[in-house]
Amino acid sequence: MLLFARWVLRRIPDLTGDVYGALCEMVEVLILLTLAAGRGG
Repeated sequence: MLLFARWVLRRIPDLTGDVYGALCEMVEVLILLTLAAGRGG
């Protein structure tokens, strides 16, 4: 799922450098929170 998210972000033009890095980190955090919530529930 994480690889899919990164693939999608790479397909979006006009995203470079810090913006791309920040989006990747946000996506990773969201996925981790989702996994943690799923296991906790």
